[in-house]
Amino acid sequence: MSKKILSDPKEDYLQLALRAGRFGAWQLELPSKHLITSPQCKADFGLGPEDEFTYDQWLNHSIHPDDREEVKEIIETAIALNKDYEADYRVIHPDGSLHWVLGRGRIIDQVDGQPTRMIGITVDITEQKQAQFEREQLLIQQKHSSERYRFLSEISILLSSSLEDYKTTLDRVTHLAVPIIADWCFIDLIEEDQVNRVSVAYSDLSQSELAKEVVKYPPGNNLNHPPAKVLFEQKSLLISEFTHEMISQAANNPTHEKVIRKVRPISLMAVPLVARNNTLGVMTFVTTAYSNRRLIAEDLAIAEEIGRRAAQAVDNAWLYHQAQIANRAKDDFLAMLSHELRTPLNPIIGWCELLNRGNLSPEQTKQGIEIIDRNAKLQARLIDDLLDVSRILRDKLHLQKTPLDLKTIILSAIETVQLVAKKSSITIETNLDTDINQINGDPTRLHQVIWNLLSNAIKFSPSHSVVTVSLSFIDGMALIEVKDQGKGIEPEFLPYVFDRFRQDESSENREFGGLGLGLTIVRNLVEMHDGKIKANSLGRGQGATFTVTLPLIDQEKQPPQIKEERTLTLTSLEGIKILIVDDDRDLRELLVYVFQSQKAHIEAVASGLEALKIFESFQPDILISDINMPLMSGYDLLYKIQNLFPILNNKLLAVAVSANASEKDIEKSLNVGFIHHFVKPININNMINILIQEIKKKT
Repeated sequence: MSKKILSDPKEDYLQLALRAGRFGAWQLELPSKHLITSPQCKADFGLGPEDEFTYDQWLNHSIHPDDREEVKEIIETAIALNKDYEADYRVIHPDGSLHWVLGRGRIIDQVDGQPTRMIGITVDITEQKQAQFEREQLLIQQKHSSERYRFLSEISILLSSSLEDYKTTLDRVTHLAVPIIADWCFIDLIEEDQVNRVSVAYSDLSQSELAKEVVKYPPGNNLNHPPAKVLFEQKSLLISEFTHEMISQAANNPTHEKVIRKVRPISLMAVPLVARNNTLGVMTFVTTAYSNRRLIAEDLAIAEEIGRRAAQAVDNAWLYHQAQIANRAKDDFLAMLSHELRTPLNPIIGWCELLNRGNLSPEQTKQGIEIIDRNAKLQARLIDDLLDVSRILRDKLHLQKTPLDLKTIILSAIETVQLVAKKSSITIETNLDTDINQINGDPTRLHQVIWNLLSNAIKFSPSHSVVTVSLSFIDGMALIEVKDQGKGIEPEFLPYVFDRFRQDESSENREFGGLGLGLTIVRNLVEMHDGKIKANSLGRGQGATFTVTLPLIDQEKQPPQIKEERTLTLTSLEGIKILIVDDDRDLRELLVYVFQSQKAHIEAVASGLEALKIFESFQPDILISDINMPLMSGYDLLYKIQNLFPILNNKLLAVAVSANASEKDIEKSLNVGFIHHFVKPININNMINILIQEIKKKT
């Protein structure tokens, strides 16, 4: 007879209570900040049951920015004092809607007196808060019996109704404020380092032409102009009674004074629009002879509340807009990345199929190999650019500076792109200063800078045109100019030409592809050399000029140069025993072919376990091992060799091959005993030369 398993009644009652009360449950591992949540808890933050929800996402993204620090402080205090906590706060759902959540929590586990785990509940209290807000408004209305206070409720609903078209919302706010609060109301916002008057409302409908004049005079530098004074001091201002002298002082010029006098102001109040400690603009209320009202301190309190809510609405809309831009940029970049990485695959796969058929002429075979080689290198270049940007963003890209002659770097870069230029019938002309001046720089990275500028110049230049490279020395600085006669740069795009993932979106430029990373890398590399770079263009079809400025070495402070000791280079790996370990069959077979052509003795296996079985009998001089392999990684393989075969390991040269390209990965390989870390795709000639040099050092 099977035994029936009964559930715990207490647990059943608890789950029933949670469901009945629509409570969300959560558990937080304090040291790791690992958060576990129930479906209802996720729902309280606008998420589905399967959506990921982390502690960082909850604290730094879901909670409203204005409530974030307070909630964080409440929780940290509760943890420090080992007390329960309770907090109600606003949250922004992924769809942009605003909600209120009540959260409670307590410590349930401790180790050595230190709390390690918290549990708690959440509940959506938006309806209660809304009801509370409405009750507060009702009390205000009853207390003051004035439609000006009912206006606050309308403003609150209006400002929370839209996250997108906030200027239209603000325009409605100004029109609600007139004539309840004042006869005129206008809002000025700081946009792109200038102040714009985005909305004007007025009671007297016959003053529509006058309103057009009022729009022309947003706050400027005249601090006697009340809105300008508020923006500068970030403090509210109340003028209960305008005087003739005040009007004259507030005007920017005689025409402006005439406009102010036509308005016939009596009282004015202006409040700053501030959100997250940033001043976004100013909201101004004016009463005139039309109503003959005087504004008082009670009116200013209402205006300040309106300003606070308006600023919050603008800020929320801006954050929402930025999030949309970021999401679009991410989607556009991923689509572009997919396109750019896939594009080289088309000719590679296509020509491989043609070559496999074996019916191509020698000329066609040569052409196919060249196309495959060019597109594979293009794809590797795209990946390298991504890795460079990643290193730059993490401040992990380091330079190896040495005194060098820029002419040598420039001529080397020109030689690299010369073949591409000739194929496009483009002539590269040089105008290099013959003076001998050195800079302190990384030759590889500066070669990358010049190569990138030349490649762009060639790519965007028409056939039979000229690319000019010049080098001059002025006032202790080296000036490098790369000038082309190509497509040029639109004036509106020029300020963004060095931004990440930014490209001129015209159809003429998009045909050339690319991720928009090259110039970003160039700018960062130049700045890491304490230099500057700028771009100039007269516009479409007028070509472009890129100018790099780098500081010269102070000859009096220049350190003595150490002569390099040159070593003889061996010509092959003949007779050397090489053990290749890689689970990638294609790369394994490629390496076998390469090193057999070097007349080396080869053993190639697909796993670390197979390598260990033949290691002692084969006794290799060189181990070439992949890092990421199933069952046993390259790190583990080398560790076992070091421990199982210490005598053989003493003469072994171990090199790693891996798609892991970060500095952390390379450093780890070197730390475990590999003498070199080759990043896939491997430069075969470079690998052979390095191995030859290492063998020579051993012997």
